[in-house]
Amino acid sequence: MVIHDASDCFLEPTKIFNYMKWKKTCDSLFMIFSAVFLISRLVIFPYTVLYNTYYYSMEIFQPFFGYYFVNALLITLQLLHVFWSCLIIHMVYKFMLQGTGILSS
Repeated sequence: MVIHDASDCFLEPTKIFNYMKWKKTCDSLFMIFSAVFLISRLVIFPYTVLYNTYYYSMEIFQPFFGYYFVNALLITLQLLHVFWSCLIIHMVYKFMLQGTGILSS
């Protein structure tokens, strides 16, 4: 859970500063959030959690229903991480290209 929620510590203040109209602070925090999100959910999460549940657990236990069920849910979660990462990368790319506020409409 620490790995999965590490980026949320930066997202909540980003939303608060967006409501307060502090655009530079909001944009800076969003860039930090993006980096932490991409690293924690696309690098650390698959190499620690998914590796341990998918490969390492097979060395200890024989496969059973719970193994397949939990791994299917974790793979689905990872696919959602990839989808959300694409959206975040698109927002960051748009910010870099246009130079306008990230969370502005």
